[in-house]
Amino acid sequence: MPQTPETPKIAYVLKRFPRFSETFILNELLAHEAAGAEVHVFSLRRPPDEPRHARLADLKAQVTYLDGLKGAQCADPGDSALFSGKTDAQRARLLAQANAIAEAARGLRVTHLHAHFGSDATTAALLAARKMCGTFSYTAHARDIWHTCVSPQADAAMRRAKLAAAAFVVTVSDSNARHLRSFAPKPPVVS
Repeated sequence: MPQTPETPKIAYVLKRFPRFSETFILNELLAHEAAGAEVHVFSLRRPPDEPRHARLADLKAQVTYLDGLKGAQCADPGDSALFSGKTDAQRARLLAQANAIAEAARGLRVTHLHAHFGSDATTAALLAARKMCGTFSYTAHARDIWHTCVSPQADAAMRRAKLAAAAFVVTVSDSNARHLRSFAPKPPVVS
């Protein structure tokens, strides 16, 4: 009897899901499901009370909300760039969310996480992937690439840390990809 490959299991880590303004993420999740993948979504926060896209009803993926977690875990001293500009409470919450993602992903037999936006969602995906001995990737959007959040130096260090740890990074243009490669030649940045 021929062996059949196991159904791909993909987990997305998002800051808030669903968002009406982020229909592209919904479309991406639906495309994964249409291709036969099993998808799970971890949302760091609950979405705002706003209209929902009609196609949301087609999504089979379960969404786990992680906004109620509080934590007292200590960050690895080597991860200071990831927490630049964060308060102790924000850092602890991100660590608790990453731990919850890692634990749930292990139970779901997910080995790869994907995040959208190079912000807290990517930090949580990076930390969770490390804890579960898996991999992560992310889609970098304009704000993640060009905007100054803390300071040019702190933002560059944060981008380098995330790029260096990612299996791959996706962005929408060659210009964005070139700019990201200026921070770290690894991982592959796909446009």
